[in-house]
Amino acid sequence: MVNYTPETKGDKKGNTTTTVLVKEIMQKNFVELKESMNTAEAVQILLKNKVTGAPVVNDKGELVGFLSEKDCLKRVIASRYLNSPSVMITEYMTTELVTVSPEQFLLHIVELYTKHPYQCYPVVENKRLVGLIQRHHCLRAAIETYRKGFA
Repeated sequence: MVNYTPETKGDKKGNTTTTVLVKEIMQKNFVELKESMNTAEAVQILLKNKVTGAPVVNDKGELVGFLSEKDCLKRVIASRYLNSPSVMITEYMTTELVTVSPEQFLLHIVELYTKHPYQCYPVVENKRLVGLIQRHHCLRAAIETYRKGFA
């Protein structure tokens, strides 16, 4: 797992994108999957909650992976050729993740979105998953802080 941890010093001018913290805008209520689930269970949860993916945690609540729709589609293709029953999500989830800290600034997350194709970053503190930050959270915060600066 990769943890992107740039410096979290605010700029001296008080630029809004460098003063808004991830913990202020992250999603705190989110769908998570357990590593003990099989792919059929996980797909049902994703579909029921209308989400395109979800973090996978172990029994300690530690992030161990992320299961996306793309990962699930890989399983569909494999099952077509292997004719096998449902397998554990740990066989198909993504384990090389970029995570962020709740103490990081909005600007750093925006920079991540310009460098990586991800739609969502897990927010991890002390090895535990504490939230998710998505592109729309960043856009909303940037627009709100921009408006406040000109109000």
